[in-house]
Amino acid sequence: MRIKHIQMRKKKYLYIPISIIILILTLSLGAHRASTKFTPSKGDYVVLVHGLIRSSGSLDNLAKFLADKGYSVLNFDYLSTKYDITTISREYLKKAVFTYCTDPDRKIHFITHSLGGIVVKDFLGSTELPNLGRVVMLAPPNKGSELADVVKRIPGAEFLLGPNLDKLGAEEPNIFTANTKINFEVGIVAGNASSNMLNSEIIPGDDDGKVSVESTKLTGMKDFIVVPETHNTMINTGIVWQAADNFIRYGAFSEASSNQLTKNGSFAPKLPLSS
Repeated sequence: MRIKHIQMRKKKYLYIPISIIILILTLSLGAHRASTKFTPSKGDYVVLVHGLIRSSGSLDNLAKFLADKGYSVLNFDYLSTKYDITTISREYLKKAVFTYCTDPDRKIHFITHSLGGIVVKDFLGSTELPNLGRVVMLAPPNKGSELADVVKRIPGAEFLLGPNLDKLGAEEPNIFTANTKINFEVGIVAGNASSNMLNSEIIPGDDDGKVSVESTKLTGMKDFIVVPETHNTMINTGIVWQAADNFIRYGAFSEASSNQLTKNGSFAPKLPLSS
């Protein structure tokens, strides 16, 4: 056990200087250039909520897929490195939802990526939505991320990544990462492919390069699937889009009838990542 502990410490120390370089590159390349976008239609509302250091642009392809399915799509944008989770969820997300999703006869569904899942979980725990539909979370760190525990120890990391980094660790569960009871229907998609072996050395078990499969789970979730995608590629994968549409419509990732898939058409193609 002592030998294993020493090996893990060495891996963490090796990881830290490399992470600083990756962190700086990510921030410099990921400048925030997007804004909240609304595509109206006669169908139910679907609110998209992106992840940390991303923008609504990262979900543009998913938004188009959903709009083509007939949904009214609100692709919500927020500054993830400037505002804390409660400010994002209870002020900015709340304002956007009540500004655009105004028809009480239509359901309001949510599809989230990464930190977006924590934002929506806080929003739904503090806001009453009589016409709430279903929630799909893609790669959510519901139980925190061991990677965040390591990164937050890097000098200056919290200054660069903002106030939410400290809330996303797995070592000390808080109100955002504790396995609290949920009051809505949720389906969760986890990834088990990683393009970053350094990150995967830190994260226990199967992971997507940033979050472990186990950490995505919630007690009371209605459905759960694991896909061979990384943390970022899953949001641009057609089979994930179709699974999300299935859950919103039927409450399950796999449709009750395989004929329905043929009727709706084949899965959307895999598209390149957007900003």
